[in-house]
Amino acid sequence: MILVFNVGSSSVKFSLYNRTSDSVNCLFQANIDLNHKQASLTDFNQSSECGLIDCSPLSIVKFSIDQIGRYFPNANIEMVGHRVVYGGDCVGTMAITRDLLIHLDSFSLLAPLHQPQSLTFIKAVQSLYPAMKQYACFDTSFHQTMPKEETVIALPKSLQSKEVQRYGFHGLSYQYIATELARLNPNAINERIVIAHIGSGVSLCGLTQLQSRAATMGFSPLEGIPMASRSGNIDPALVLYLSDKYQISNKDLELKLNEEAGLKGLSGHQGDIQSLLMDSSEQSDFAITFFVYQIVKQLGSIVAAIGGIDCLVFTAGVGEHSAEIRKQICQRLNWLGIEIDEKANLQNKQIISSSSSQVSVKVIPTDETAMIAKNIYFKDEA
Repeated sequence: MILVFNVGSSSVKFSLYNRTSDSVNCLFQANIDLNHKQASLTDFNQSSECGLIDCSPLSIVKFSIDQIGRYFPNANIEMVGHRVVYGGDCVGTMAITRDLLIHLDSFSLLAPLHQPQSLTFIKAVQSLYPAMKQYACFDTSFHQTMPKEETVIALPKSLQSKEVQRYGFHGLSYQYIATELARLNPNAINERIVIAHIGSGVSLCGLTQLQSRAATMGFSPLEGIPMASRSGNIDPALVLYLSDKYQISNKDLELKLNEEAGLKGLSGHQGDIQSLLMDSSEQSDFAITFFVYQIVKQLGSIVAAIGGIDCLVFTAGVGEHSAEIRKQICQRLNWLGIEIDEKANLQNKQIISSSSSQVSVKVIPTDETAMIAKNIYFKDEA
């Protein structure tokens, strides 16, 4: 069996998978809300919730093993997998070693909301279960197929180095959607596809031949579309200006751009899309308008990069569940020949485009933990 940890900035998901002949099957999963110290558990026969006193990585790892033992007394966990946001030059699925941990830790400043947390969970598993095989799966791996013109950053030669490039992120989500598209439609490999991963983190990815060709996130997960609390694209000169004018340290500015900007900064109180949609204040209304505009604007650049669009896929929390956001985005994309079926959209159907739409529009739930489990399974078999 494979235990998978997907560690975010405010939540931790862990899931248990067993191996089938050619895939994996989820037996148990849990989501831990770190802010409210609350765990939601399900083994697909029943669901339950419980409070946690201690949300340290060591305690959560021990809690996960204890809960799996409670639901599956004979469970034999052979491997543990982890989502690691920043892989840098690491590709595919890699066995955790001391040297790899040191290498991955060097990227912590570039993804401060995710990278340090993932590494602490790897170390927690090592501490409690030192003999356990562990693997890292990287959010940057899927984008290794992007062309050089998409990854290079136009800096002076004196500042260029191997690690300074655009990586793209949400790769495990995009990899999962690509495999689902191939399963659902044999012709998907011939299509120009844009996937919109819209959650608290937001990015777009353009695919041809089901491989990544362009992405809105770049050197870090801060680049691209403004997100729940992340600024998205800003003029580099503005960062210098703010630092100088307000005498803000790099660390404080990093915090503000990652945790206090984006929709949270625009609304003045929160960055949650559903909450903003229910709030009729002028600030919230503008935050939504701005958000949709930025997605449409950057989606246009992705379409240009891949030479057109045959299929648009919405995924992740907001993409999968917010009919209103999908509607607003698609209305502003009618110049591409996109039309949606309002009823299908409200029902979160898999296909929400109308019969007359020139572009197929789909809603496909993503599953990063399943993708991690599959990657480990095939890695181990190899």
